[in-house]
Amino acid sequence: MYKPPHFTETNRRKLITLIEEYPLGTLMIPVQDDYPEATHLPFMIHEDGEHLILRAHIMKGTGHHTALTHSEKVRVVFQGPQAYISASWYTQPQQASTWNYMTVHAMGTVQLLKDEDTLKSIHDLTNQYEPSEAAGAFQNIPDAYIREHLKAIVGIEILVHQLEGVFKLSQNKNEATRAHIIESLRQRNHLQDRLLADAMEKHV
Repeated sequence: MYKPPHFTETNRRKLITLIEEYPLGTLMIPVQDDYPEATHLPFMIHEDGEHLILRAHIMKGTGHHTALTHSEKVRVVFQGPQAYISASWYTQPQQASTWNYMTVHAMGTVQLLKDEDTLKSIHDLTNQYEPSEAAGAFQNIPDAYIREHLKAIVGIEILVHQLEGVFKLSQNKNEATRAHIIESLRQRNHLQDRLLADAMEKHV
């Protein structure tokens, strides 16, 4: 990953917070003599003392499922706010435009879960987003439906050995330029622009 020192984020709590706020990660795993497998999955993050664990589930019989039976080393990429930054917003515009973004890479070893652990993982993921009284709450899903669909999926658990983060938020620009970038993002007013402007105000 491209990690210039002024953009590199090493604060563990900030990296974990980005994962919690943007939990749809891209799971990547190498495949011998073929292209790497990449699958987009919603992850749950768990802290157990100093250990960091990511949990998700995948479909059985897919290329990713096969790849995971041959390699235990994986990378998960989490993408936060991102947006185009025009050089016309700089106090000295005779420079290149760029793209600001926030991303976290989690590297670790993966294991496949047993059915009962897969079921618990899905239960926890569902109930994290569904109120207990909601129609979509896990306890409202028929047992027969759960048993049938459980045959087709398998849970995964990743023990994270390394977290890397890049928060590219115009740290290499002067304060006046950053302020104008933030103002310009808010004026352009796309969703990603607003999120990125908020992040620049918070982290820089």
